[in-house]
Amino acid sequence: MYRSLLENLKQALFLKNRDGVFIYVNEPFCRFVGRTSDEIIGQTDLDLFPEELAEKSRADDLRVIEEDRKVQIIEENPGEDGETPLKQEGEIVGMQGVFWDVTERKVMKDALVKNEEQFRAFMAYSPAVAWVKDQELKDRHRLHSSRRNPHLSADRRSRWCH
Repeated sequence: MYRSLLENLKQALFLKNRDGVFIYVNEPFCRFVGRTSDEIIGQTDLDLFPEELAEKSRADDLRVIEEDRKVQIIEENPGEDGETPLKQEGEIVGMQGVFWDVTERKVMKDALVKNEEQFRAFMAYSPAVAWVKDQELKDRHRLHSSRRNPHLSADRRSRWCH
């Protein structure tokens, strides 16, 4: 049943022994690396990846072994990598990791932050007043410009901004 779970995950998954040798990889991992499982099993990161990335991966593996706990990492290659030590009779015998591409999510988050900055700049320099309403069109929040519209009297502004 465990193997069925591993084989059907959409995320890339690997298992390594203490020496950093791949002992299992699923199909999404094979696609990520661009090799078959037969070409990956028995290899190390140095055999599969550029030296800098392989050395970082090995350092992460050693950290998992030394700290004896799950480690979550967001990497630039891009993806999120969480490794968990594998134990047999209380002894760490290797690592397992699951990762997936978070590029699209990061791009959307960055766009949202940029839009928020642009909106705040617009409100800061605009004579506008904006209302945020819920689905029932009830006021939830009013956004006032830091500038006052010289064409609105105080009385008229107070009727708009109550």
